[in-house]
Amino acid sequence: MVQPRAGQGTVQIALRLPPDLRDRIKEAAEKHGRSINSEIINTLNAFYPERMTLEDMVSYLKDLTEQSEGGSRSEIMAELEHVLELITETIQKPGAK
Repeated sequence: MVQPRAGQGTVQIALRLPPDLRDRIKEAAEKHGRSINSEIINTLNAFYPERMTLEDMVSYLKDLTEQSEGGSRSEIMAELEHVLELITETIQKPGAK
């Protein structure tokens, strides 16, 4: 059951985990100096990043182009390919901005 938490912009959920998974999360949290909750949030944010708007993507591409002198060509090309894939996915979705 999802319960909003007043004033914090978060929701509280009940989550059942296998004991071995909880142990792995706890170990990772300790290694990173975080609580188990923070470790789960950090991991989920990395796996489910916030969607960029087309405007954000264009701005990011402009910034990447301006900074291209500092990085290797292969790193820059990989990042450009990733952003272009995101743009393509966004454009193909109905109602995309």
